[in-house]
Amino acid sequence: MFGKTAKQWQNKNPDLHKQGLNIRDVADIESLIVLSGLETINAYLINQGENKETRIERLTVEAQNNFAIIQNRKSVSELKEMTKKSANK
Repeated sequence: MFGKTAKQWQNKNPDLHKQGLNIRDVADIESLIVLSGLETINAYLINQGENKETRIERLTVEAQNNFAIIQNRKSVSELKEMTKKSANK
């Protein structure tokens, strides 16, 4: 989903990793929304007995579709604004 493994991210971001942060902690809202949906889809595919390769293919397509869908959603923009305001308090 993020284009790298957790270990690769840790190696590229040692300061953040030392603070106890992981790739999800610094991901943008769109990525977290898509990831949440992908986790649900992956669980469903596992329950259906799909193999890892098939799941990866389907999840990749779903991720691309979901990013395209949420990219310009007003609700996502509003969520970003709420997050910014909350962080500035």
